Amino acid sequence: MTAPMHFSPGADLLVACVQQIENLPHSSDISIRSYELLDSFPAKTNNTSSVRKMKIQFAEGMQNCRTVSVIVKIPYGNFQACWEFCKMKHFYDKEAIFYQKMIPRIHKLLRSEIAPIMYTSDAEQVLFLEDLTEKGYQVQLDGQLDTEHCMVAVQQLARLHAASHVLDKEEPSAICELLKRQTFVHGILLTKTAEQLRPFLEALFRRHHLEEESLVQFFSAVEKASTVIVSSMESRRFQFNVLNHGDMKGHNLLFQLRDEEKKTLNCRIIDFQGCRWSSPAFDVIMLAIMAMDGDVYTNHFDEILQNYILTLTTTLKMFNHESVYTKANLLSDLASTNAFKLYCLLFATLIDIRELFNDIDYSDLLVPSEERIEKVCSDRKFLKKFSFWFFELEKSGVFL
Repeated sequence: MTAPMHFSPGADLLVACVQQIENLPHSSDISIRSYELLDSFPAKTNNTSSVRKMKIQFAEGMQNCRTVSVIVKIPYGNFQACWEFCKMKHFYDKEAIFYQKMIPRIHKLLRSEIAPIMYTSDAEQVLFLEDLTEKGYQVQLDGQLDTEHCMVAVQQLARLHAASHVLDKEEPSAICELLKRQTFVHGILLTKTAEQLRPFLEALFRRHHLEEESLVQFFSAVEKASTVIVSSMESRRFQFNVLNHGDMKGHNLLFQLRDEEKKTLNCRIIDFQGCRWSSPAFDVIMLAIMAMDGDVYTNHFDEILQNYILTLTTTLKMFNHESVYTKANLLSDLASTNAFKLYCLLFATLIDIRELFNDIDYSDLLVPSEERIEKVCSDRKFLKKFSFWFFELEKSGVFL
């Protein structure tokens, strides 16, 4: 399994973190008594970092000890092996800059929060983030969202998009070029993921009684998509562009519930390493394929899109920006994301297969056992999701 880098925070770093959390002046007399790293989100919900909860015990002057909680995001020590999938060596820098530079501006602009606050970070880009679990936020462990969760998620997504659009127009230097650039080499990711999944895909095609020709056509579509996916995502192709999250799956959304009704009250977005500048359609379709149940997509996707456009338009009007982006524009952009849809299907399949095993790493998929293949092909929940999106994309001409 991929391991996090060695992590041993210095006292100065912990003091700075406590001062931020407690809103204490830099001159305050803080002494760190102890800290403890605990499991936070399951490791399988994050592919490039270890996300842990840290309890810091401290004292201010002669006062009694107090404890604060913070989320620590620690880069995996051997992620260098995955740099071939990235356009930049400063993969982790990007998220730190986003939290440090963009989130405060966005929160100030919106007068509300869409993401956790970053308290501090170290030279190795270990991030110390607000522990939203202390406020009742939680991640959907299976990454699948019902209609209510989707509605709340797209509202926050629309507000993120609108805020980035306003900032780009009013303060162009606010969004640095690094944040606008694509993080991943999606063409390489697409072909590598298809290669890893090939034994599973062959078994799934047999399970659905699909002819060999269908499998050949599918991999031909993957090869074609890998050559056009990067250019298809370039902002110059679209009339309306925003800062995309870039990895809009269910595990990157935290939800707060109303205690008395158990209904979704609020949402926070996390994990901004993949942010990029392009059409909002890429975030919307990724959320659909990665996180929406087939029934939600079939029966409520139109309503979800309308909710997104309404929130986007309303937020832009708050800052006297007339929205030129309509639902028709969004649908047009969605129709031009076929290569990216195929990427999302394969990426979702890879993640869902990992969800079926507690010990599986991506490298293990290169030599899958017959036992694992049979377990995947026999899992009803996995089969339902994969089958729905495979035939949905086939129907829309993605594999042509």
